[in-house]
Amino acid sequence: MLIVFHRFWCPACRREFAYKLSPVLLGTGRRRCAGCGLVFADGCKEWPELSRLQKLQYFLPYNVLLFVGGALLIAVFSAAIAIFGDEGEGAATLNAGGFILIMFVGPWLPYFILQGRHITKSKARFERKQAFGHTDEFIL
Repeated sequence: MLIVFHRFWCPACRREFAYKLSPVLLGTGRRRCAGCGLVFADGCKEWPELSRLQKLQYFLPYNVLLFVGGALLIAVFSAAIAIFGDEGEGAATLNAGGFILIMFVGPWLPYFILQGRHITKSKARFERKQAFGHTDEFIL
């Protein structure tokens, strides 16, 4: 399976500052390069500023969406076989479908928990930025 990663780097020295599954980065929009010290606009937005599509791309990027979508498709087919199939096969198929769903989605749970934490931090930064305005505190 091909996994697509998105890379983000400093415009001056080309030092990479992010390597993510999602094409959307959460942040204040300003970043200081650890390599050259340049403060630049990095294109980030905070969670409340994102469109619905950007929120979906952040939480379920292409790779994750395909993986989880495939697992859900297998679970739906397993449920259909359990409902419409032979009486003896139904329970076994449903159990196998549930097991496959857990095996597909289970490894992604830490990813979803981490994304949720980033969203919570982004909302808090946005609230502080609204209260205090633009200051140097908001440079990542």
